[in-house]
Amino acid sequence: MTLNIKDVAYMLHLATSLELQIKIRRAKPSDRAINNMLLIREATPEYYKAIMLMNSDPNCNVEDIMNCSGGLKEPLLLSKSDCGAGTRIMFVEADGTISPCTFLGKNFHSGNFYKNSLSEIWKESPEFQQMRNVPLNEDCKSCHRKLTCHSECPAMRLHIGGSLDAADPSCLKPFFEEYLPLQNL
Repeated sequence: MTLNIKDVAYMLHLATSLELQIKIRRAKPSDRAINNMLLIREATPEYYKAIMLMNSDPNCNVEDIMNCSGGLKEPLLLSKSDCGAGTRIMFVEADGTISPCTFLGKNFHSGNFYKNSLSEIWKESPEFQQMRNVPLNEDCKSCHRKLTCHSECPAMRLHIGGSLDAADPSCLKPFFEEYLPLQNL
């Protein structure tokens, strides 16, 4: 998004002119893209402006971490975690390699479909157990948005911040506390 963030207004205009609804999601690092320097590694004023623009467009839906109107969500959709890695999903590669999530990388390979039972991997794999017990980081624990953004993606936090419980680089807490008040002056 760092290269195409300047195209957000045009993309929204194009969707409106074509009478389309669009959903915006962040690119998440996977495989060779883990070290891609074009991924958002920190929120910037330019990022915050794009977030405001996307949230204000009636034809645009954004993923939870970018949602500024979280209070409008149905209570059923509010939870402490939206990540299904190791709790309701698993990833199986073509060669049978299994991991809790495709975005976590090779360090989270948990076994092989052709060598291990799915039940054994699901129940006993240290990688699946780890994903079921990811602690909230200190910033997220005290944040008023944690039920809205779900602390977002552990893989994103791992690859950008260095650990599963690092702060998410796209967190909007600074936006609400620092940037948004300046816009209303």
